[in-house]
This record gives sequence, structure tokens and C-alpha cells, in this order.
Amino acid sequence: MVRIFDRICALRAQDRALFRARALLTLALVILALRLVLGDNPWTGGIAERVATGDIVRPVDYARTYGWWVAAGNVILATGLLLTARRWLTRGEPVEVADLAPPSAVPRRAFWLLVAAAVVTCGVLGYPRLSFSFWDDEVTTIRHAVDGFYQRDDSGELSFVEAKWRDAFWFYRWPNNHVPFSVLSRLSLSGWRAIAQPERHFVKEEVFRLPAYLAGLASLALVADFLRRLGYWLPGIFAAWLLALHPWMLRYTTEGRGYALMLALIPLTLTLLVRALHRGSWGRWLAYGASQFLLLYTFPAGVYLLLVANAIAALALWHLHRGTPVLRQQVPRWLGVNLAGSMAWGQLMLPNMMQLLEYLRIETPDTPPRFLANLLGSLWVGLSWRVGS
Repeated sequence: MVRIFDRICALRAQDRALFRARALLTLALVILALRLVLGDNPWTGGIAERVATGDIVRPVDYARTYGWWVAAGNVILATGLLLTARRWLTRGEPVEVADLAPPSAVPRRAFWLLVAAAVVTCGVLGYPRLSFSFWDDEVTTIRHAVDGFYQRDDSGELSFVEAKWRDAFWFYRWPNNHVPFSVLSRLSLSGWRAIAQPERHFVKEEVFRLPAYLAGLASLALVADFLRRLGYWLPGIFAAWLLALHPWMLRYTTEGRGYALMLALIPLTLTLLVRALHRGSWGRWLAYGASQFLLLYTFPAGVYLLLVANAIAALALWHLHRGTPVLRQQVPRWLGVNLAGSMAWGQLMLPNMMQLLEYLRIETPDTPPRFLANLLGSLWVGLSWRVGS
């Protein structure tokens, strides 16, 4: 009995990673299957039902319809991954690449003190702007994704129309809902209301913008740390101070939008990629995949940066490990986290992308000369060039 127990323990220790992967994939399959069987489907709910009755198609209808199709596709992908787990889940300790090791000749205390001073400076400069009144994109986000709005009912009385949690995830009729920011802002407002208990239902400017403010300040440190990780600690300090004093950075840090989150996630994603290339453990690759997912979830146009980053990752893996068993270990990990992130992003974001396509179809784009004028005006003085009303 003792020998059998020892063998079982040894087997479990050897296949622990395989067991965890299969357990997670099985859990994902169960959740997706429940979504397909118990949730709304494209034939009896969602877009088809609204069109058949002549009603306006709502954002939630896009989520019900396209969410079903993405779930069906993810079931196929997850099943394939589960059946082939033993092939792609290569075990063994990852090899460290000495050339990508963190630099040692860095005055860490001086570096972080100067970066912290830049962060504090940016925070002090931006703090007065947190209480400024909202502008149109912020108002749209508050009304339809974060909080709600007042309107008069049939009797002429004002009533509050609450923005539901599902709106934070899937309201994309106008493409200005940066979902992770909306979620964080809702949590920020909920926490403030629970503590302050205001007599009237209103949105406090500082609380609504708090997630962007914190992310914007964090982005300075993350940019500096990325450059330090590459061995450029002096340019890292300079970059932090340049951003701290830059007018556009000041604006993004103090506006209730997702751009500050994007600016924080870009250097974080690149730093995590360097760490994964240095020592490609599953944990480091998963952190890189999660950061990619959050970046693309916050700002879908970030796909261009991620395409370049993953092209660099592919070339780096080939250059660093070609002709060795390590390449066989690292490539599945890199591809696996990208596939997992794509599956999660598609499940949550495809309904929003279909609303974006409808928005682009209806809205008339600027002609090339006017687009160029607006672009140059924004880059030069921070304002669009507008002719006429």
C-alpha cells in the first residue's frame, strides 16, 4: 500500500501542470456549454427576435446573438485543446537567457526616487483637473455604461434610468465605452456611495475619473521600468519626467476614459514579454497573455501594437532557441496564451465589434483633406480643425 501511495504521489507531482490545464479547460467547457444550452440563442432571442417584432436592436441583443456563436466556436477550440493537452503542455524547467537578464548596474534607489518624484509631480499638476465638469464622451459613458441618466416619464416627473452592469460590458452603440475603465469606474462610484451616502444620486467627478488618474500615474513608472529592464535607466527617468510634464499625458490622466489604462498597459505588456523571453515559465507567459487581453479589451486599435510585439516574440524565440528542445517548449506556451486571450476577448468583445461595424456603416467618415486637417490640428495644438458649425 505504501508503494502504491508513493507512486500515486509521484505521478501527481509529475503531471500536476497537465492536471491543472485539463481542469481549467473542463471548467471552461462546462461554462460554455451552459451558455449554449441555457442562455439566449440566435433563433429565439437577441437580434432575430427584435427584428421580427420591428423593435430597435439593443446592445444586449448583440451580446445574446454573437455571444452564442462565439461560445460555440470556443467549445470547439477548448475541446481540441483538452484532447491534445499532453502534446502541447510541455513540462520541464525553462531555460534562462543570460542576454535578457535584468541589468545589475542600476542605482535602484536613485532611479525609483526620481521616478517617484515624476509621478508625484504629474499627480499634483493633474489633481485640480479631476473636479472639472464632464465633456461629451465622458457624459456618454456615464449615461449609458457607468451610471445612468434622468428623463421625464409619461406624467412629466423626472425618473432615473439606471445603466445596468451588462451595459458596462456591451454598450457599444457609440464606440466610446472602454470596458475595463467603465467597470472600474462603476466600482469606484459604488464604493464612494457606500461610504459617503450622498443624499442625491449624482456622479462625483473625482470618483468617476479615479481609475484613469491612478492608471495614468502608474504608466509613468511602468514606462520607466520598461526602459530600465532593457538597460536604459537614465532614458527611463527622462521618459517619466517627459510624460509627467506633457500636456496630452496630463489630459489623459485626468479624463474619465480608457486611454490612461491603455498607456499603462502598453509598457506593462512589453515588460512582461521581455520577462517571458528571459525565462519562459508558464506563469510569465500567462501574465503576458493576460496583459495583451486587457490592452485589447480596453482599446481594440491596440491590435497593431500587439501584432508587432508578437512578431518580435516569434523572431526572438527562433533566434534564441532554434535547434534546441527549448524551442519545442516555448512556442506552445507563447501560442497557447495568445489563443486563450483571443478566445476570452472574442467572447466578451465580438458583440461590441459588431456594433462598431454598424456605427461605421451609418456614420459618414471625414473626407481625406478634412481628416488630415483635424489630425494635424490635434497633434499641433490639441484641438481639431473645424470649418463651419
